[in-house]
Amino acid sequence: MSDIEQLRAELEQLRTQNNNLTQQQAELQQMVRRFSTSDSQRIRQLISGEELGDRKPSQFLRHLRSLPGNLSDDHILRELFMQRLPRSAQQILAAHADMKLEKVAELADSILEVNSSSVNSIQSSPQIAELTAQVLELTRQNCARSLYCSKPSFKGSN
Repeated sequence: MSDIEQLRAELEQLRTQNNNLTQQQAELQQMVRRFSTSDSQRIRQLISGEELGDRKPSQFLRHLRSLPGNLSDDHILRELFMQRLPRSAQQILAAHADMKLEKVAELADSILEVNSSSVNSIQSSPQIAELTAQVLELTRQNCARSLYCSKPSFKGSN
């Protein structure tokens, strides 16, 4: 075999090996894409256990941003942040999709503050205590007239 024929054979062999290698690399990349988790999936897994808890929404957002991992995608972070808020706040904040996330968190602070004070004022209202006492008295009076009466059970009753 001449030198030229030998070089041609080696060249052909290298081309075949290169094609095989390129095909293997493509298959490997496809497998990696198929079995690896996307950035958004990794972020969701990272903060899936994170809850708002007793924190203000703005504090919770700062906490989410401080977690390890790439939370630079505001779209994903906004979605996850909003999911942790109470439904009433989510409904109000849905209208502010164009607002920066930090401003949304501040607005959520205000919404939850108002909701919290409204709930507290309803729970501690003297009118509710008075109405509960009246219902209990009417129930007792009604039971006195009836043969079959079960004892009423209201929160705070004796």
